[in-house]
Amino acid sequence: MMKIVYGIASVIFLVLILSTTANAELHISVTVQNAVLSPSQTQTIIADTNERGWGIVFVVQPSNGAPWTDFVNTSSHPLLYFRWTYLQSGIKANVSSEIDGKIVSYKFVDTAHVDGWTFGLVYPTNFTGINGVPSTAAPGEYKVIFVFWNSPDICVTKFACGSWLVIPQVPLGTVMALASSLCAIPAFVLYRRKHLA
Repeated sequence: MMKIVYGIASVIFLVLILSTTANAELHISVTVQNAVLSPSQTQTIIADTNERGWGIVFVVQPSNGAPWTDFVNTSSHPLLYFRWTYLQSGIKANVSSEIDGKIVSYKFVDTAHVDGWTFGLVYPTNFTGINGVPSTAAPGEYKVIFVFWNSPDICVTKFACGSWLVIPQVPLGTVMALASSLCAIPAFVLYRRKHLA
């Protein structure tokens, strides 16, 4: 009787072990705190994964820059060069197409001691520029790219930086539009009096 109980307990134990390990698939994501920023504000970026390892978060500015891969070498960015060489060629191609000749900066994230993490980064404060200075001064759309060493794909999110104080290009045109609007009021009053009388 005891052999049957031990046998059933062993089978249940194996089923539980196999069912918990079968569902362990890699999950990565990247989000930003604010979808829209004012120029020169900081942006909080949240990178998340459920496995140990290292990743790179790239931020692509809306300004054109020199080819960023020319700067990924052992003299200017040795650790980036080392980690970039070990990424899959498909991942490298995806990242390069997302950057597409723009100014880019990066930050490493490492999770060597825990299984899974959520990491908050502050852009541009925590980032290192590759082919330009990290900044949110330029208005336009910024891309955030998260690359995890063991992932078959990349995560991309975006945020906008806009200018809310617009100075007209031709001040005389603005003055003329305002003056014509103000002149239209007395003309309307005179026209109305003349036709009602």
